[in-house]
Amino acid sequence: MQWFVYEDSHQEPGNISFLRPECAEEEVKESMERMMSFAKGTHEKALGMLQCYDAPEEDHQFVEDNFPNYQTEPDPKNTDEYDVYHARLKVMAELQPKTVELIKIANVTKDPVKRQYVEREAVQSFFAELAHYFTEEEVLAWQKSNPVGTGWMCEFAKVMGSPRKQLDPINHELAFNWLRRKYNDMSAKDLSNTVFERVWRWLAPGFKMTADFIKKRRERLGLTTKRKPGFPEK
Repeated sequence: MQWFVYEDSHQEPGNISFLRPECAEEEVKESMERMMSFAKGTHEKALGMLQCYDAPEEDHQFVEDNFPNYQTEPDPKNTDEYDVYHARLKVMAELQPKTVELIKIANVTKDPVKRQYVEREAVQSFFAELAHYFTEEEVLAWQKSNPVGTGWMCEFAKVMGSPRKQLDPINHELAFNWLRRKYNDMSAKDLSNTVFERVWRWLAPGFKMTADFIKKRRERLGLTTKRKPGFPEK
């Protein structure tokens, strides 16, 4: 059986493997090793497995729900992942500007002690800037396991008294699924139609699927494409 122990000492059960009494010791050990291997799996490895077959949306969602994506800044030489990472920061800055700024500071902080301090501040900022999106029960649970400084509690109260911020759904869809849904390989028309099916909004105003307008939209996010103009190669 797998379980999780939190900073406030409360525990929650995880995956459970049921075995029959007649199982040999080796079978039990193998089951344990499989469970440990699954628990230690990373978000990247799980996504890699999905590339081995035509994975349905349910499998992608399973990975998102069960393998936390503790994403760090990719190597700038890995252009696709690096651009998507910074596009996501731009999108999230609409909702959480202070959190994103702290993440950027943490990315360039080399000293591990100082970096840990900045990352901790980013976690508290995350809590404060999402005040509108927590239920009362979630706020109390967060406070028990993630003690929040008085400064961030004041920020939490300030956000609660302000109008709720919203993410741009189109920018969110582009930044978070640019590579996963292969938007970077689509023509302007296909991209506009696909995004409309996802968020019920057109990429271009007035239902115009102009390549120039869509190109400017993705470039504002810093998203790049290697697709050649014209019809795709067979």
